[in-house]
This record gives sequence, structure tokens and C-alpha cells, in this order.
Amino acid sequence: MSKKLFKWLWLDIFAFAGINAYVLYYHTSTVVGAVVGFSLGQLVIFGMATYRAANIISNEVVTKPIRAPFVNEVEEKGKQVEKAKPTGILGNIGHLISCPSCTGV
Repeated sequence: MSKKLFKWLWLDIFAFAGINAYVLYYHTSTVVGAVVGFSLGQLVIFGMATYRAANIISNEVVTKPIRAPFVNEVEEKGKQVEKAKPTGILGNIGHLISCPSCTGV
């Protein structure tokens, strides 16, 4: 991983932590009330829906135009695959959007 991309990853980490700190500090009663209000079945269905939505965004052909600015198509072992751009904020977002686990969060 290049040093330029590594710097952008730190920016993402701090932005993610800052947004979470804001939500927890200013909206604690609303957020906690919303989470406590879920039944176990609703939580499982919500988790499965989030997993599938993240998979659609990260891997499916229909969302290729969303990923296009952040990835390059390269040929690997005779197949076209998407790889994140090598540097900068576009590369950083490309790494995040190509990973279903990252996109789901």
C-alpha cells in the first residue's frame, strides 16, 4: 500500500470516529431508543438486508457506474477485475467500496 493512500486512510479513520462521536454525544437518547426498540427478528432481518445491500454495491454489475470513478478494470488470469485506484482519495474510496464488509459498515 502506498504512503499517499495510507495518509488518506488516516483521514477516513478520523472522519469515521468523529461522526460516531458526534452521533453518540448529541443523539444518544435517540440512537439508544432506536436500537433498543428492535426485536431479535427485526435485527436479524436488518442485518441480512445490510449484508445484501453492501454486496450489491461492492460486486454487482448494476452498481458498476457507482464504482467506476474509484476503480480501474485490469485483466488478471484472463478475467477483467476491478482494482482500486492506486493513490489519493479516489483510491481510498475504491478500497472501501470494493469491500462488502467495509461498505456494510
